Amino acid sequence: MDLETLSEDERWGLITDLIKQGKGPRRGRPRKDGSTITWKDVGFTRMQVYYWRLLAKIPYFEQVSMEVIAERSRQGRGASRRAYLVRAGLVKNVSDENVFEGTELGELARELLKPARRILADLPERQARWLLRALRVELRRLL
Repeated sequence: MDLETLSEDERWGLITDLIKQGKGPRRGRPRKDGSTITWKDVGFTRMQVYYWRLLAKIPYFEQVSMEVIAERSRQGRGASRRAYLVRAGLVKNVSDENVFEGTELGELARELLKPARRILADLPERQARWLLRALRVELRRLL
């Protein structure tokens, strides 16, 4: 059977049937004999499966779904998987606000980065992400 010709719902149905039979993807490293299929074989990523499992934990999904759709439509935005999980309390909602504004730590961070502001403003997004990763590594070494 060519799994790529199946829709996502059909693949998920196939996986559900295989799991019920005890033959579906399992957690952990696949066996060496390769007898069991993996999520990758079926065309799903681990993150997709992770979010599906979280969504499946919502006992009152219909109610959450209606609340999220209503709230997001008032905001002029579409419902997202993360919005469902935040509403159900399974994922924390991270604030976009700068909670360090006006604090000593915020001032220290601002002063440390002041000499680099001009260079940082010209960095492409990808390099900025790399720099952020490198800074985290160095900070972990210091602290």
